[in-house]
Amino acid sequence: MKKTLIFILIALLFAGALQAKMKVKPGIRAGVNVARLELLENGQQIDTSDALGLHIGGFAQFELMKNLYLQPELLYTQKGTGAFDDDKVTIDYIAIPVLVKPSFRIPLSTPILLQPLVAPEIGYAISAKSTYNDEFYKYIHRVNAGFNFGADITYTDSYFVGIRYYLGLTDLINPNAKRPPISNTCWTISMGYVF
Repeated sequence: MKKTLIFILIALLFAGALQAKMKVKPGIRAGVNVARLELLENGQQIDTSDALGLHIGGFAQFELMKNLYLQPELLYTQKGTGAFDDDKVTIDYIAIPVLVKPSFRIPLSTPILLQPLVAPEIGYAISAKSTYNDEFYKYIHRVNAGFNFGADITYTDSYFVGIRYYLGLTDLINPNAKRPPISNTCWTISMGYVF
C-alpha cells in the first residue's frame, strides 16, 4: 500500500510540474471490459471464459510536442474471468495507466484523428470475489502491473472512442496460495470526452 501511495504522489507531482510548462487538457472515459484470467498449470494453459466488467475514470492529456501526447489516467476497472469449473472471479482495481499517444489526422473531410497508444499500467486491487472462496482477496497480490496496447479515434479534438488490450505481467496469486499461476488479460472499449 505504501508503494502505491508513493507512486500516486510522484505521479501527481510530475503532472503538476508538466502542467506548469505544457498545454494540458483534462478528460473522462468509460466503457466495457471483456476480461479473462490466464492460468498455467504444469506449463500448459488452462482455458477460461470471458467476463464482462466496466471501467470509468479521468485523465490529463499533456502535449509533449506537436502530435505527441502523454496521458496519465486514474481508472476504476473490473477484471477477472467467467466460470472456470463453475468458479467465477471478479477483481476490482484502481488503475493508473500512463499512455504515450502519437496523433495522425485521417485524410477525410471530417476532423478525425487516429491515436495509437502504448501504456504501462499499475493497478491496486480494492476487492476480489470468487464463487468458491470467500477469502480470495487474501490470496492475491494487491499490486498488478502490465501493458496496454490500442488506439483512440478522436473527433473534433473532443469526442473519442477507443479500444485497448491489457496484458498482465505479474502473477496474480501469492506464492503460498494453492492455485496455478494466474495473470490478467482484458479487452476494453471506451467512449470519452476531452475538455
